[in-house]
Parts: sequence; C-alpha cells; structure tokens
Amino acid sequence: MPMTRATRNLSRVHFGVFKRFSAASSWNTLTSTHLPPCRHQSSSPSHDHQQDVTPYEFRGVMRKVPSQVVVVTLNAPDTQTKHLGTTCSSFTSVSLYPPTISFCIRSPSRTSTILQDRLTAHFAVHILSKHQTQHSLAYSSPKTQHLFNSFPHHIDASTKLPILHNCLGVLICQPIKSVRVGDHETWFGQVKRIVHGVGSVSGETQMEPLVYYESSYRSIGDEVFMEQVEKGALSFEEWTHRAHLRMAWIYLREAGSKEAAYPYIKKAILTHNATNAHLIRHPYNETITRFYLHLIDLAVRNDIQSGNTKSNEPCDPIPDFLEFLSKHPFLEDRSIIGRYYSPAALMSDQAKMTWLEPDRNPLPNSLEELDKRELGLEDATPGMCSSLG
Repeated sequence: MPMTRATRNLSRVHFGVFKRFSAASSWNTLTSTHLPPCRHQSSSPSHDHQQDVTPYEFRGVMRKVPSQVVVVTLNAPDTQTKHLGTTCSSFTSVSLYPPTISFCIRSPSRTSTILQDRLTAHFAVHILSKHQTQHSLAYSSPKTQHLFNSFPHHIDASTKLPILHNCLGVLICQPIKSVRVGDHETWFGQVKRIVHGVGSVSGETQMEPLVYYESSYRSIGDEVFMEQVEKGALSFEEWTHRAHLRMAWIYLREAGSKEAAYPYIKKAILTHNATNAHLIRHPYNETITRFYLHLIDLAVRNDIQSGNTKSNEPCDPIPDFLEFLSKHPFLEDRSIIGRYYSPAALMSDQAKMTWLEPDRNPLPNSLEELDKRELGLEDATPGMCSSLG
C-alpha cells in the first residue's frame, strides 16, 4: 500500500510500530530492531517522590496541540542581505490593551542574538497560509534564513523590515521584553501596525492558515520538509547531503527498521531525480543509499539505548533532526564512505544497481566500533560524491 501523509498519521502508534510499511527490501544482512519509547506513567495518584516528566512524554503530548505557523522577520546588520527570517509555531496573542503578541525561539540562536543585542528596533510576524509551506521550510533552516529573493516581498518604508507577500496578515511589532526558560526564550512584542493580507479584509478570498498538528514524530520543519520531498518539490540546490540524511532519518523513525524504510527512501530519491533529470550527473546508487542508511540506523539505535538516564528502559531517541545531527556529526562527513569503499567499487554498475559489500573495511556494527576503528587518511576518499543516491 502506498504511504501517504494520512496513512502515516493514522497508522503510527509507537515508535518502531508502523504496520502499513512493507518490508519490500531483500537486503537483510544488517537488521535492526527498534524499541518502543520509555514511559513513566503510573495509575497511582501523583506524589512528589515520583519521577519528573521526561522530555519524551512532554513532546508527545504537545504535538497534539494545533499551532499556527508564523515567520518572524528582523533586520540583521551582520548578514549579507541585512535581514533574517525564522519559523515559529509557539505564537499567540497575549493582550488586547495594548495589543501584544508573543513567540518562542531557541536560545542560543541567531534570532535570539539579534533581539538581545537590540540590532533590530522592530520585527514582523507573518501569519502563513497553507500554501506557504516553502516559506516555513526556508526560514526554519539556518542556511537559508537570510534569503528573501526566492519569495515575493517588499521592504517596509518605516521599519526597513522585509514583508512577505500573500500571508494572511502581518503584525509589525516593537520588542517589549523576553523571558528565558530552559533552552528557549519567549519574546513579547507590542503590535504597532497591521499589514492586511489575503483573507484578512472583508470581501477578499478566504484562505486557510498553515497549522501544525502532529501526533507523532515530526517537528514543524520536518512536516514541511517531507511534504516537499514527497511532492518532488525540493529544488536541486535544496537537495543536499544533509537533506538526504534528514529524509532517511524521518523514514527510518517512522518505519522502525532499515528494511521497511528503504523502499520509501529510494522512491523519494528517484522522484527528485526524475524532476531534475537535466541536472543529475550521477544515477541512483543503491550502495551509497544503503550505506548511509546503515550509519543513521546505528546512530538511532545508540540513542535508543543511551537516551534514558533515569532507568534501564530504552527510550524514544532524539526527536529533533538538528539535535540528532549535532550529536552524530560523522554523518555529514562525505568522505567517510571512502573508509569502506574504493572509488572504483563505489562507482561500479553493480554498486549502482544493488547492494555491494565494502572492499576496504567491514561495515561497523556499532558506533563504538566506528569510533574505535583507527583508519588513516589513506583509507578515506576526500571529495567523493557520497550523498544518498
């Protein structure tokens, strides 16, 4: 059965249990078993001596709360474009008298630094429509937060802020104060002016907002990202090595095993290749795809086993991709595949069409084995095109 967003949302109950995936891959030399997330629930009344609520429990509950997706734009003198945008979902109105809103951002972050250092006197909150998923995607990535040429916009005459077009509405605000709690800051802003957008004024065509509602394992950025992947809508420039890793990581978490996830990873890559056939220099390579999927699986399994510091139960691993990547930076090392394959083997027709065993070193079966293996520079292949496919 083809996998769609609807079937994913209806089918996923626990991490590692996704019955609608078909284990269509015949490659089973490196199997893995994913475990359900740990729980600290009890049928007994709450007492002070009970264990604290875990981040996994809290994220699981909060994903069930629908949230409006907004993009906040600011003036950023330290960037090439002099402006910055960031995607937020924790946006709400606070007061009518005076009109006040709030949003949350990760701290530390570039947005936090700009606001804390008072480098911008105003910020603009853009209420996105359901057709602006590309905006949400672009401004959720640090690599593209400063790019505005991809979207229709104008520079506000009085504040010099970039104002994105076709939003449901834009609130131009003056920062009031911030409150830091944990790893996030809540910023409060007084609304000074409103730029009416599509659906904001009586008589205009109504448009639905972009709302995040996810009862499973996708963050807002992941949901938007996967929607574009499955449509084949990511541009050739956006389809980077990191994007391949992110797509494979999401499918692996949803499927529960490499074998179940692989058909969907392959389909996504082939869809992109078909859309960008005039730009693709190398055809699909099954060995490269499976190699990086294996490394991602090792990292995820490691997080499952080490994620719980309060008990010996296995836990749901890191649910945020950037956090996952920062913990496992070796995944972005495009030369790591050269430790295991020679260029001749990797670029052979056999490697492109089916799984090919390494000809340099055996595949690692754990992160410890990967870390402890002492391989010299002669074992690597710097500059090898080793993205997934």
